[in-house]
Amino acid sequence: MIKLGHNFTFQNMEASQEEIVNAYRRLSKLFHPDKHTDPIRKREAEFLFNKVKQAYEVLKDPHQRAIYDSVGVKGLETEGWEIIQRTKTPAEIRDEYDRLARQREERRLQQRTNPKGSVTVNVNAVELFNPYEDGYEDELAGTFGAEMSYGAEKKISEQSTVAATIVIGVPSGVTLRLRLSRASQNYLMPIQLCDEVLPSPIFYATIAPLLTYAIVKKLVIDPIVNEEKATKRQRQKETYRNRMAEKKKEARAAVDLMSNTFARIRAEEEARRGLVIVSAEYGKLELQGANGSGATGDPNLRRQESDDMGPPEPEHIDVTVPLQCLVKDSKLIVHDSTKSQLAGFYDPCVGEDKHLRVQYLFHSQLHETTIADNEALRIPRQCEWNFLFSSRSKTSLVTRGKPNGKILEALGNSGKSKI
Repeated sequence: MIKLGHNFTFQNMEASQEEIVNAYRRLSKLFHPDKHTDPIRKREAEFLFNKVKQAYEVLKDPHQRAIYDSVGVKGLETEGWEIIQRTKTPAEIRDEYDRLARQREERRLQQRTNPKGSVTVNVNAVELFNPYEDGYEDELAGTFGAEMSYGAEKKISEQSTVAATIVIGVPSGVTLRLRLSRASQNYLMPIQLCDEVLPSPIFYATIAPLLTYAIVKKLVIDPIVNEEKATKRQRQKETYRNRMAEKKKEARAAVDLMSNTFARIRAEEEARRGLVIVSAEYGKLELQGANGSGATGDPNLRRQESDDMGPPEPEHIDVTVPLQCLVKDSKLIVHDSTKSQLAGFYDPCVGEDKHLRVQYLFHSQLHETTIADNEALRIPRQCEWNFLFSSRSKTSLVTRGKPNGKILEALGNSGKSKI
């Protein structure tokens, strides 16, 4: 993915051209090769500066930015876009891409689900609730009747759905209809429970499917789904492991290049008693509180991974330096998108839920906040500003430890006038 990171506002799809230009200028000053004399740092700065420039060239063009906002870097490839005229507006490009994406998805599903089929199995279970009697009996039946039905449907996977419907009618009786749909394959099982409307078949037709689904889900579906998730997560880790070293190297290079900026911003914030990042961690964190101890993941799976692949990689990283560099005028704002795309960040635990924990000083008061990966971060929070203003208001009533006589006198006069 093309990324400017460093709080570059392309993560906010509503960013204006002015915001993009300002972010580009700020990053250019930070990563410009001419600002570094050390050959290694100069080479690292040149690499990051080229990525910044490449992203800026894309984002300053409204047409290319529209494509990037819709599909990312892959959309910038010319293949498949020949049918789109250059004169189209960004909104038309987005609509065109959505149309092409829908057509591509429909073709993919059509290829996966052909041929179509339907299987129906009729079961007569009337003998269970209303046994047949020997002999003959004459009954008069009308040509009209009434029927009602109720049921439930549950999607158990991306392509599979189960449903149960109870049909109650006169003269049809009570029927339980079970259905399993797998893409365009349908399996139907109508079960005739009774020829008459009786309480017992209605009760069992309602309770039995619910209990059966709960048992099957607990003993069969959940283990299969969890195993698929674990396999997918492990496959992602194995695929990403080859890129992990490159991402880590790039993040460390960015942090090294931020050292001077970090020292300057931190000194300025400490001097004004503003926003100072004490520590910041990003990745798979142990969350305390309502959710328990917060230990996530299967310890047996982690132990097995460490045995098979050697010592496990740390699942969280220190991001104090890059976050401090984002502070401007005692404020830190990060938009609601994955933080792994910020400069100095990378994904240390692919496929896992990630959080960002920040400890910071604001006017010499220690605060801490933890957010999910895709949540926006805005510190200091409004309540901390309110507390600061409240403290200042109280302090203004006291001069060198003694009450301010003029202020108290004014308050007293105000109270008297109201009385």
